[in-house]
Amino acid sequence: MKDYFDEIGGLRGRNQQLEAEMAKVARVGKKEELDFAEEVRTWPGVWVGEKLPRNGDYLMAFSDAAGNPLEPSMVVDNKDKTSVTEADVRNSA
Repeated sequence: MKDYFDEIGGLRGRNQQLEAEMAKVARVGKKEELDFAEEVRTWPGVWVGEKLPRNGDYLMAFSDAAGNPLEPSMVVDNKDKTSVTEADVRNSA
């Protein structure tokens, strides 16, 4: 029984460490998304909407002289990736 409780205690400790690491990753991802939106807002002729409620995506489009979005707009999924795969394209459609 002692071994059982020792193992459970060890697993709880590892679980807390993993939860802390996951929280760090989530904060970094949110910061990258916000940095992306701030950067795009400085680009002349480009409009970016507020972050969409699902998955941190943004709507983006060219803009008119008044800063209003023009059609068509597109969904931008902000990820730090070296390449875009077919699955990424299907997931954002």
